[in-house]
Amino acid sequence: MTPRPLRPSDRQDRIRDRLIRQGDASCAELAEAFGVSIETVRRDLALLEERGQVQRMHGGARAVTASGLPHIDLRIGAHREAKERIARLAHGLLEPGMSVFFSGGSTALAAAWEARHNPPIVATSLMVDVMLVLAMGGQTDLTLCGGQFDKQTRACFGFETMEVISRRVFDIALVGASGFDVRRGLLGPSERHLQMAQVVRRQARKFVVLATNAALQNTDKFSIMPITGIDLLVTDQPPPAAVYAALETAGVEMLY
Repeated sequence: MTPRPLRPSDRQDRIRDRLIRQGDASCAELAEAFGVSIETVRRDLALLEERGQVQRMHGGARAVTASGLPHIDLRIGAHREAKERIARLAHGLLEPGMSVFFSGGSTALAAAWEARHNPPIVATSLMVDVMLVLAMGGQTDLTLCGGQFDKQTRACFGFETMEVISRRVFDIALVGASGFDVRRGLLGPSERHLQMAQVVRRQARKFVVLATNAALQNTDKFSIMPITGIDLLVTDQPPPAAVYAALETAGVEMLY
């Protein structure tokens, strides 16, 4: 007996649940899994994106959380070698006693793993995992920004978070990126990422973007920092030609 086709609303719920479980999927994979055409999957994904439940990418989609990003555990496992290389390069920028801001996200967390033992730094972050890693490594001068806690990213956002950041001055800010555009600069998934980046930029003597080569080729919803606001890009390999040219024109240093 042939199974009855799912109602569109039920199919969309199952597509959303599948993306939450595995992080992302191609349209072809979803079409095969649910026995529908690729065009039907594309329509389903468009509706789910309108509801803020997924983010469409070229050829597929990924699940998003309230922050607009995939769950942090999924991001930690993605492009691991690239993030570890970026973390080693970023570690070379740190000096004893520096005041360092770590943003949330998997690349900033990788930088914290590299910085956990030495040199001794004064660290501030909005991400719980960053603070735990630094504390376990022996760093002692640590400030976790309070605020509204997002369990999917394990980071804090909101007015209280920005208040803590705005009262501090950072020698260097290490800020992860989810996307990049040669005209719009650093991209992020939500207005609160825009707010965070702008406040940190004002308080940091050096604003450093940590971005995998894959992230430099991604897009996202919000322009959170113009290219001219970036002092240094740390990435895992030479940036794409258009990105390299835009950064060079703007006078942004690059380290890879």
